[in-house]
Amino acid sequence: MQATLTGYQPFTQELIIGTSLSDTLIIALKEKVPEASEIEVSAETIDNPSTYTLNPKRLAMTAGALEDLHRALYTLPGVMPNNDLYSQLVIRGGGADQNLIVLENIEIFNPYRIFGGVSIFNPMTLGNLNLYVGGFPVRYGDRLSAVLEANFREGTRSSLFSLSANVSLLDANLVTEGWIPSLNGSWWVSARRTYLDLIIGPLINLSVVPNFTEGQFKVVVRPTGEHQVELAAYLASDGFVERRSTAPRTQVGQVAGSGSVGALDYLAVLTWKYTPSSTLSMMTILSRYQNGSTANLSQDAVATLTPFTTRPVLEYDQKSLLQKWTLTQRFYLSAGAHQLEAGATLDWLDTEFRYTRRDFNVRDSIRVAQRQLQYGSSRPPALDAALRFGRISAFIQDRFQPTRTFFYRIRIALGFLPTSPKSYFSPRLSARLEVISGTSLNAALGIFYQSLGIEKWIDQNPGLLRLDFDDPTHVLDLSDRNAVSRLNAERAVHYIFGIQQEFGTEWQLKVEGYYKLLTDIIVQTQQRSVVAQAELRSGQNPLLASSYNIVQVEQTLLLPTPVNAGVGNIYGVEILLEKNSHRRLTSSTGGLVMPLHALSACNTVKLYLCF
Repeated sequence: MQATLTGYQPFTQELIIGTSLSDTLIIALKEKVPEASEIEVSAETIDNPSTYTLNPKRLAMTAGALEDLHRALYTLPGVMPNNDLYSQLVIRGGGADQNLIVLENIEIFNPYRIFGGVSIFNPMTLGNLNLYVGGFPVRYGDRLSAVLEANFREGTRSSLFSLSANVSLLDANLVTEGWIPSLNGSWWVSARRTYLDLIIGPLINLSVVPNFTEGQFKVVVRPTGEHQVELAAYLASDGFVERRSTAPRTQVGQVAGSGSVGALDYLAVLTWKYTPSSTLSMMTILSRYQNGSTANLSQDAVATLTPFTTRPVLEYDQKSLLQKWTLTQRFYLSAGAHQLEAGATLDWLDTEFRYTRRDFNVRDSIRVAQRQLQYGSSRPPALDAALRFGRISAFIQDRFQPTRTFFYRIRIALGFLPTSPKSYFSPRLSARLEVISGTSLNAALGIFYQSLGIEKWIDQNPGLLRLDFDDPTHVLDLSDRNAVSRLNAERAVHYIFGIQQEFGTEWQLKVEGYYKLLTDIIVQTQQRSVVAQAELRSGQNPLLASSYNIVQVEQTLLLPTPVNAGVGNIYGVEILLEKNSHRRLTSSTGGLVMPLHALSACNTVKLYLCF
């Protein structure tokens, strides 16, 4: 005979029952504590328009992404690459400087490794990833387009020590983690390094091979049921050294040079979470962040395309340093149908960017002159900009759900943005209505502001940290503090409307349209001027100076002085057909020109259509 019951040890006993036996058997089962491995529970946020909640490990398996999370995000509607080389995100038409990147509730700048080649995020150490492609929460500000929010995961609680490793096409990754039973907590430590410079460079004799090294850790302890303390940090360095070529320069445009580029950044975050009751909680965050880079480059080239130059030389020194202290306080209160959230953030930023061209012959090079003729001679031979400022913001929002089928959020933010004494009021509203079972309508409206800053300038142009500083359209002179203080913050108004239809428990269809109105965008000053230009006479030898006529041409020059002269309109429609959480068929249309792109991995297919 056998007796079983969930939560108890099974009971088994052999019995011999005669034909005349009549008796009562009492069975006492011993209690058994069930044992299981760690269970991770996650769910998508469905009541925020233009929001995607993603699993980093699944996202890293996207085909063609090389386990880089930024590249994997290209499979989402409205998210496009800036180009094929760098992992910058263009989200609903907004530039990379208009996207806020948040790690452990802290804003980070220039979130890339190998100077834009891969993102900072390690899929083995992230716990959750939220992408707000529009109408993002009021606790985030000083950006116009989108927010990418990530948090480190906690360590395993199933063992005192475990070890895991991963090797991808770009890097090798090692993670150790464990449980802290005495403090009801956990820990993990990771190390990641690329091996391109160690293996591929020597094999194919590359003169320039980038590399990066990174370490991360997080510790979480719960000394009591009401208190939780977290300490997280990372330290990373990347760069490359260019080896001087010894080959003879016999071809037009052949390059021989030397130099080095390096970067070092780190983040340390201390978080205290206090939950005195089931309806009230608070969180205090203190962090220190730094991102810096240096470049010392020289390059000799042969160019005989015009009679004006035969051997231009490019040599420059460059340095950028972004430092930030942040103190954040947030409160959460649940009161019936209301869910209130309020908070304030104080930042102190110390930012600088310095550039010096050591040899002015670069002005005569055709490679640079082509840019200067196209845009005007706007870049000075040296830049020295430094901005030190405080930034404070406060917000409050209320999520009110009067019925099961309807809710709305009222969000209000007040910010004193840097580089000017002005304050900005940023109201935002979102709502969701379930029309019938499985069919809901979503809408959002909000005003967003973005201030001028060296950190955003570098986010927009990661090429400033590499070799392509020849584009004068990307240069703003921030050395005049009075001129900078007269600027207004850039402004965007988001209008979002969508419909969501669920088909059973597996399939879901989302159609969402958006419109963004941009004003006060900071651009370079335009100035009309008369310049001398050489024109080749018909049928003449282009290598002879006598073959050219010098004529006076009226031209628009771009000066590095910043002004609020840019405006824009961005609109689009996105269609998402999804099965479960990792099978998607998406189509996105909007604007006058749309890209055509397709990727497939893990039963995921994405299509962009051109109209």
